[in-house]
Amino acid sequence: MSIAVLVVVSKRYALSNQELEARYLDRAQTSFKAAKEPPDYSMPMVCYERLATMGQDRPENLFEMAVGYQKLRDWPKAYKLMSQIAPDNKVGYHKAHVWWAIFHMKNHGSLSPDKQREMVEKHLNYAIEAKVPDAGYIYGLLGQHYLSPVHLVQLGDNEAEKARLLKFAEEKLKLAINKDHPEFRLKLAQALAMQKMKREAEIEATTAAIYFRDRAEKSTDPNEAKDARIFWAESLAFLEKHQEGINVLRAGPDLPEYRETIAKIYLTWSVMVEQNEKKGNERDEKLWSLLERGLSYDPANPMLLMRVMQYVTPKDGEDSAAKTDERLEHLRKVLASRGADAMVHFLMGLGYFNKGDMANAQTHWELAYKSNTRMPTIANNLAYIIALDDPKDIAKKPRDPNDPKLTRALEIIQNVVANFPDEFAFRETRAQVFMKQQKWKDALTDFEYIQRGFPTYPSIHRNLALVYERVGDRNMAAEHRKRQQEIDERAKTQSK
Repeated sequence: MSIAVLVVVSKRYALSNQELEARYLDRAQTSFKAAKEPPDYSMPMVCYERLATMGQDRPENLFEMAVGYQKLRDWPKAYKLMSQIAPDNKVGYHKAHVWWAIFHMKNHGSLSPDKQREMVEKHLNYAIEAKVPDAGYIYGLLGQHYLSPVHLVQLGDNEAEKARLLKFAEEKLKLAINKDHPEFRLKLAQALAMQKMKREAEIEATTAAIYFRDRAEKSTDPNEAKDARIFWAESLAFLEKHQEGINVLRAGPDLPEYRETIAKIYLTWSVMVEQNEKKGNERDEKLWSLLERGLSYDPANPMLLMRVMQYVTPKDGEDSAAKTDERLEHLRKVLASRGADAMVHFLMGLGYFNKGDMANAQTHWELAYKSNTRMPTIANNLAYIIALDDPKDIAKKPRDPNDPKLTRALEIIQNVVANFPDEFAFRETRAQVFMKQQKWKDALTDFEYIQRGFPTYPSIHRNLALVYERVGDRNMAAEHRKRQQEIDERAKTQSK
């Protein structure tokens, strides 16, 4: 009797263990879906950790746990788990390889363009080798990745390599579409347009607009409908129907994602006007109007801000300077009406900067930064002006590399570059701060990064020559001085 009881108990214990494992897994997945804020992720994390302790360290469970750590912003643990189940030197768990590929596509690791491309390709190909259920999506990601401006700009004048990359992107995107992923049609249209296949690009973009319109109007999933409406608008903008695209988003609810997309459409619209319309006051007024409307929807858009800075830079003549002041004042009023205090101070600082009043420019940029520390253009400009040499002090003695102002400038710009590693203007600001701190090797790293991606970036060879001289490489210094001289000579010839 006692033996039979023991056997029954043993069977019940085994069954209970399986039930417990299933319960932990179900609770973890269910609580993840229900969680709205990072603090709510504690329950699924406890469940996954208990599963791992019980020996249920299957890659799918570890993947979910890694995603949990990502949501908790515990990046070291997330990276460690993802590396365990999807290393970068062999085939692992397909979902984790896709995660790494998307991670590197966003370049969170601040890799060089060549290394970034290598890592994305490697992990996506590993995902295919691991028999990922949805290979079409992987092909779409590969095609999208090859269209990255970072890779195309890096190729410079190598038209043959650009053509090869664009054709490869086209092939992968067509594979994705043929494997039931029509959402990549807009990307395919962009690849075709870059190859000057205008008619084919228009057909794909038109098909994409119809597809996304249907999804936006018929989907019962709010997130899916939201994304579809954004892609619908972007497809129309690609077809140069900018106002129609904006109207599509205005017809939806007032969501931050829609406002940001409207601002981007105004930006692309302004680029089209600049490229296609005849120079003159009429074109300038139209450009300014588009930039102003874009900023009214998204005052934090860094590309819009950079174009605004381009158009408010005073030109020769008092009439031009007066027009600049008039534009700045009007834009300040528009932004003030929307409660965009950071942008108001940013533009006021820009006005003073253009007039050479650095003290008042810094005062307003300090106020802008205090109002919103996450706006990259504000932080970049503040770091630049903090690090700026005072002519009166420099005349008396050289800049102290340990100056606390330089330390603060570096702290500010470090955060900007960490979040926008591919933006050359921000890297240049950091490199200039490094130079003032006499951290020549650090400056060299940033300037070389800029040169790889943008060989004709203003003064890049002049700066590289100076830094190479400081690190003791006179041959490289001479080479870059020669290249800068050639650029300067071409500029003089073109201006005649």
